[in-house]
Amino acid sequence: MAYNEQLADRVKRSLERRRVRFAEKKMFGGLCFLVDDKMLVGVEKERMMARIDPEESPQILSRPGVKPMDFTGKIMKGFVFVDDKSLDMDKDLDYWLDITLRYNPKANSSSKTKIKNKLPMNSNQVDPTDPMAPGMPEQPTTTPMAAPKPARKKAAKKAAAPAPVVAAAAPAPAAPKKAARKAAKKAVKKAVAKKAVKKAVAKKAVKKAAKKAAKKAAVKKVVRKAAKKRTVKKAVKKAVRKSAVRKAVRKAVRKRAAKKAVRKATRPAKRAVRKAARKVGRTARKAGRKVARGVRRAARKVGRR
Repeated sequence: MAYNEQLADRVKRSLERRRVRFAEKKMFGGLCFLVDDKMLVGVEKERMMARIDPEESPQILSRPGVKPMDFTGKIMKGFVFVDDKSLDMDKDLDYWLDITLRYNPKANSSSKTKIKNKLPMNSNQVDPTDPMAPGMPEQPTTTPMAAPKPARKKAAKKAAAPAPVVAAAAPAPAAPKKAARKAAKKAVKKAVAKKAVKKAVAKKAVKKAAKKAAKKAAVKKVVRKAAKKRTVKKAVKKAVRKSAVRKAVRKAVRKRAAKKAVRKATRPAKRAVRKAARKVGRTARKAGRKVARGVRRAARKVGRR
């Protein structure tokens, strides 16, 4: 069953700080925390299950990251799913624990969820049957009270059949063997516990390293995206500038073409005007010459007279 172990540890630590007697049980495809044999909250995949008061469900469902619990395909009243993204802060997690603990005394307990061992396995209460539990006195390695029983058996054997006691004294080393076996079992349990602790520490370190790597990768992706956006913007600006220059060149070319066309169109008219002016000048010159000749002739006649 895969579930968010980090979120489950946060829930467990928060309940221990509150000194709440709780128990853990794997159900609903994840890890659930029970108080008084009634489900309080649970962790399933990357979200948290919470048991709330059905009367308060409309207000609670309006919060971001909350939706009705449809684990079996049907909506279950009084149960909601909370996304782990909306539980990043400890305040948000405390809010949900306050709601569930407030409703827990009112909730009905189901016979299916009853636990055989009702001792809560948290830091506030320790199972007295666990020899490795902290704070418990160590069990003695020898069994001094077991010695009188074989003594009675030996006395009964002596009274029944008077025989040499050499063969009856053989079972005496059984007590040290039992003590050695117990000590070996304790050593094995301690070694297993140490290995489990080391594995847990290694897992936490690996998770932290993975988170750091993920954060770095996310930062790198953001930087790359920003750089790409900048390059795209620069390229767009360059393209816009190029297009503007092209437009200006086109306009200038069009203006020049228009001027050339105007010049071509006005050339024949200019030529005609020039020709007309030349003709007018010639006729004026001719008329002037005739007038000058007439004046000269008149002057000559007057001079002769």
